[in-house]
Amino acid sequence: MPRIPEIKGRKPLPAPPPARLGTKVPPLPAVGAPADPVAGALDRRGEADAALWVTAVTAAAERAWQGRFDEARRDAADGAPGFAAGLMGEFQSYRDRVLAAAPSADAEGFAARRLAGLETRLGQRATAAEHDAFADVRAGDFARAMETLRTTVADGALTAAEAGRQADGDLAAARALWMTAGQATAWQGRMPALFVEAEARGRLARGADEAVLADLAGGPQGKYGTLPTDRFQAVRQAAERARDARTHRTMVDAGLAQAAYRRGLRDHVAFVAGGGDPEAGPAYVGEAALAGELSAEAGRAAWAVVQRTRHLAAARAQVHAATPEARNEMRAAP
Repeated sequence: MPRIPEIKGRKPLPAPPPARLGTKVPPLPAVGAPADPVAGALDRRGEADAALWVTAVTAAAERAWQGRFDEARRDAADGAPGFAAGLMGEFQSYRDRVLAAAPSADAEGFAARRLAGLETRLGQRATAAEHDAFADVRAGDFARAMETLRTTVADGALTAAEAGRQADGDLAAARALWMTAGQATAWQGRMPALFVEAEARGRLARGADEAVLADLAGGPQGKYGTLPTDRFQAVRQAAERARDARTHRTMVDAGLAQAAYRRGLRDHVAFVAGGGDPEAGPAYVGEAALAGELSAEAGRAAWAVVQRTRHLAAARAQVHAATPEARNEMRAAP
């Protein structure tokens, strides 16, 4: 709590010398006569002391309560509930103690007027600080609510238009109750793009990159034309990356499938060459199954390999069944 300053170093006035017996006491001045210069000097000195006291205590109060305001605001809880009332209660107690220590009634009156001005300014600042702290807490709550709404749009449960209408109502209520004009203006500029972009990115996450790119091709007049230029470009780049990644995955998957079939077919050929049943080998599949797993061209190539294993099996069987002389004749045949 700020302390009341004391004015030190002022010596009391010397007492007048005692009157001697036989000394004449000067008569009182007549009405309208000039005032006694000594009494006037004493009065002026008292006024100067009072004025100096008022100057000192009000200057100290200004300095002390600036520090106290900053300290109280720093220590306030989230939202600063009761901040203004508590601070002004402290100030009023301080003011009463200051005025009780005034050296004169005039000094008390002067100090009361100056401290009243400080009290008004301090109250205005404290009220504004409490409102701003309250608005900051609510702004965080509002931002989290808008993020939940954005996620709902990205998931496909709401369209951007539906979320926008809901958010407009929430914003109007917030501005009427607690939101500052600056915060409301910032949200008004941000909301349309927030939900439109969420809708586009949600569609990309669900594999609709070609559809999003088609909508983006409409430019400013298209479905996503309300996006700011930088966000429009960001969505388009994301859609292009999604398309390229999907194409790459398709190519990789096809390559892996083909490699797997090639490995399986080699095992199949070895199995059949060893006398195994061509239709019971490790890589035997029907032509329709191959066509479903591979591209048409790769499926035909794989099926041709399967077919060749049948001929190979028949030839091997014939070789194994022949006598050594017959095998030699087959080897020598053109």
